[in-house]
Amino acid sequence: MNDALAHGAVFGGDVVFTFGPYASVYSRSYHPATDGLMIGGSIVYALGFCAAFLMLAWPRRVWLLVGLPVIVSFLLNRDAAFMALPFALLAVVVRCTQDETSPWRLRPGPAVLIGIALATCAIAFSPLIKGSFAATSGFASALIFIVLIRRHVAAAISFAVLFALSLAGAWLIAGQPLDALPHFFLAQAPVVSGYTNAMSANGPAAVVVIYAVGAIALFALFYRRAARHMGLPGYVLLLGLAFTLFVSFKAGFVRQDGHVFISGELLLFIGLMGAMLLPVRHAAAGLIVSALAWGAMGNAILPVNGPFIVDRLAQTWRGTVDGLATRVNTPEALQAQYDASLAAIRSQEPMPAITGTVDIYPTEISGLLAAGLKWAGRPVFQSYSVYTPELNQLNNAHLTSDAAPDTVLFAFDPIDGRLPALDDSLSLRTLLTHYGATEMAGRWMVMKKDDKTLHDRLTPAKTQSTRVRTNNPIRLPTDTPVWMTVDISPTMLGRAVSTLYKLPRVWIVLQLENGETIRHRFIPGIGRSGFLASPYVDKPEQLRDLQLNAPGQRRVASVTIESNDPKLWSEQMNISLTPMNVTPPPAPRSLTIGPKTESAIAETPRQTVD
Repeated sequence: MNDALAHGAVFGGDVVFTFGPYASVYSRSYHPATDGLMIGGSIVYALGFCAAFLMLAWPRRVWLLVGLPVIVSFLLNRDAAFMALPFALLAVVVRCTQDETSPWRLRPGPAVLIGIALATCAIAFSPLIKGSFAATSGFASALIFIVLIRRHVAAAISFAVLFALSLAGAWLIAGQPLDALPHFFLAQAPVVSGYTNAMSANGPAAVVVIYAVGAIALFALFYRRAARHMGLPGYVLLLGLAFTLFVSFKAGFVRQDGHVFISGELLLFIGLMGAMLLPVRHAAAGLIVSALAWGAMGNAILPVNGPFIVDRLAQTWRGTVDGLATRVNTPEALQAQYDASLAAIRSQEPMPAITGTVDIYPTEISGLLAAGLKWAGRPVFQSYSVYTPELNQLNNAHLTSDAAPDTVLFAFDPIDGRLPALDDSLSLRTLLTHYGATEMAGRWMVMKKDDKTLHDRLTPAKTQSTRVRTNNPIRLPTDTPVWMTVDISPTMLGRAVSTLYKLPRVWIVLQLENGETIRHRFIPGIGRSGFLASPYVDKPEQLRDLQLNAPGQRRVASVTIESNDPKLWSEQMNISLTPMNVTPPPAPRSLTIGPKTESAIAETPRQTVD
């Protein structure tokens, strides 16, 4: 992300990903061209973050602020800190709207207004750090506007103007054109909407229960001991809390691996906020509930015990002190460390010498950049994130445009047991039809652009379309490559479950012509775009075999889409099968494997996929 920003990429157009131009504020990754942006953005967010919690604790519970750096030290996933601030600011504004006789009243004097302004600036530009933060930032900001406009119209308008100016100003400071800002948010839609069904991972159900118990307990404490005594603003605060807890739940449990720490750490922040607002006995209860829930949830991933806590505290503060010392005393060491990191990447991932522009599939861009190659990256530069038809088409359009790379380094490396041919499926077809395999370089097939001899002429006249049931084999022709589309949709209940949590996975079972059976995870959003169903490919060399029409390809005799919950996934689906006719190009191409030339391959005419 830093390199893309440094080279003038426009986010939402040239780059479409969850992270924005201020990604380094989240990742804390040094890049000489973006270091100033990272430091400036980090300072703004830290000031807003600290100001919000100070105003929550003022004046009776300021001593609780000692817990803030402790919680920050425990963070294994930084999302929780970015999700907590919008709700904290909402709580501050609600306090400011209370009557003079209310125990929660916070007088909006100059210092408080400056603090609110700092926190507003922080939450306004947080979506430019990571696009998904727009949910909590936008929702809390809307609630703040509602609370303010009931009491003071000018304050509400001032808040909205400051929010908008902060967002637009941060965007411009990052070197992004103002007219591209709406496109950045629009581009997040398919990234966010497709995430649940494409990236879900299961984990222990007990962890979900622990989070639910902790979240409900904290919500109940806020309701009984604070919100219901605050009038309508209190209920708005409850709405903000419910939404924050829900977003945290989705962030932690759709992909239930290390992401669960997002949910647990968010509970710690909510518990601390409760301790600043609630009566003493209930404040203590909230802290205990949040700490116990965080520990129990974390133990499902790694041991959360005394040594872990001490080590996290020591590691965080040691890193902070060392980092500050380096910046103050030897700032030139940052560049040296950066150069050493690039050298280490070059040693671990050696790249071939390539002239012209280049892109790499599926993900290893760091090696390409460390080698100093001229990157002509696709918008969604991590193939595992290309999980909706819109994202698939976006990457494919790049590969067929004037900005397409001259060379592509290609390998298969699917995540979560996915069918390999699903990753960037439309781009894979274009690589077969517009690029030619030349050599293996390490684990990558080097593919050269060859527009003059390669064409994409699928034969739609021969497409067979039908409606079939899940869990039933679909016969495929075995005398030709086959392009397949599968349109399987969730039921109405399934859509609701997907919105609130996640759906069970869908699988694809391939019965090969040789009798072999292979089972992979299937991503319905990619299936609607289409994918190479036959032959089965999971090694880059097999793309060469397909282009050459070489013998020994792993032809697929039948495909079965497996879904074991008809209440959530429709039992009926639309499929289409399209032959991909293979014909030879005008001239053969020599192909080398590493330093050795394989004469048999060189003598075999390379085929095109029509």
